[in-house]
Amino acid sequence: MKHKNLCKKTKICNGNLGIKRKKMPQINESVMKDFLKFIKKSSKVSKRKVSVNTLKSTQNEISLNVIRERQSTYSKRKKIAPIIVSNDNYILDGHHRWATLRDCNMFPKICKHKPSLKIDAYKIDMPIKKLLKKTHAFKNVAYE
Repeated sequence: MKHKNLCKKTKICNGNLGIKRKKMPQINESVMKDFLKFIKKSSKVSKRKVSVNTLKSTQNEISLNVIRERQSTYSKRKKIAPIIVSNDNYILDGHHRWATLRDCNMFPKICKHKPSLKIDAYKIDMPIKKLLKKTHAFKNVAYE
């Protein structure tokens, strides 16, 4: 099935850095602890709640199909894994989790439950371009 790009259909990705999804690092849950340990060697990391409205997309592709699928299964009790954010509020990992909540906020009739406007995030004290370069050096990073 061909995926519709939410970035082309809405303004959700305005100000993105133009990076294709397949070039963006994916930090799987299984290696998250190792990644954070790797990053903490050169930067501060804090876990906090961040407003979805203050975050910016780094990539220029977000699948509308993935968003709609997540929205149909979203519930108030479902725990959403933390995303990773730079100190200049760009998303490193977790674009679809962020966009799911942001889109539910923009179009509440689509979602069964109104989600929180805040998402758990690991905020890394490094600008996105430096963080991307550092992340590419992490041996367990994946690309999809």
